[in-house]
Amino acid sequence: MKNLLWQYRKANESLTLQPVPQLPSEDPLRVSYEALCRGDPSHDETYLYPGYCHLRKTAIPYCPAKEEILRLDPYISIFHDVLTDTLANQLLQTASPQLFRATIGDPSIAVESDIRISKVAWLWDNDQHNIFIKTISERVAEITGLSTTYRDVLSDAEPFQVVNYGMGGQYEPHHDFYETRASLKNAPLHLQDTGDRIATFMFYLNDVKAGGATVFPNINIRVPPVKNGAAFWYNFKPSGQHEMDTQHAGCPVLLGEKWVANKWIREFGQMFRRKCKLSENSLETD
Repeated sequence: MKNLLWQYRKANESLTLQPVPQLPSEDPLRVSYEALCRGDPSHDETYLYPGYCHLRKTAIPYCPAKEEILRLDPYISIFHDVLTDTLANQLLQTASPQLFRATIGDPSIAVESDIRISKVAWLWDNDQHNIFIKTISERVAEITGLSTTYRDVLSDAEPFQVVNYGMGGQYEPHHDFYETRASLKNAPLHLQDTGDRIATFMFYLNDVKAGGATVFPNINIRVPPVKNGAAFWYNFKPSGQHEMDTQHAGCPVLLGEKWVANKWIREFGQMFRRKCKLSENSLETD
């Protein structure tokens, strides 16, 4: 034993400390994304309304919506209790047998990728066997003031995309709008000539045991997956320009699973509902 200790001391006496190699600086977007998913506190308070809640007027005066405004520029909020357990379960049960592996990219060349690990199903407003789907779409219109009318051509909104994230399921930072205007030409018939996705309304259909938040890494916003709630944001500025700060991600599910239902609202049909502002720098609330 003494011999071993002596050999250890002699070996360490000859050691020369070397400087620790510096790792290349990490992508700030990645750093912010991972910090928000961990739940690290945010230090960004620009236009931030933490916990600012109010009753938002809807198309039905006696049925206001519980809205929590998270940020004004870009406008991001979460609505609470906009679904019932019954409707959430109906969406979940109807979508379950139709699920298939999610893809990314232009509709004409969509591919499977580890960037997006989930399964999806599409539920249509014109499904005569499940009229509750149209009822939920109408509720989105009542709350947002935007049109969600579905048509076989020139539709004002897309069908619901119901998404299931299992344990480890996630979607890395991305935008909901199309990468280029040319990509819009590859949209299905009912969305041809309807413009881009002007807004996103995303329902949370279940309680997530751990993980699964929706985060906006450019602006340090974290939206928890609150059952029967819904996140809402505009993908375009009031001036009509892309809202780049709406780049968002679905954090990995650490325990259990996560179910959401996306309603993407198109530009067509909103010309008299969300009018352009006089200044390109105007906020949604101006």
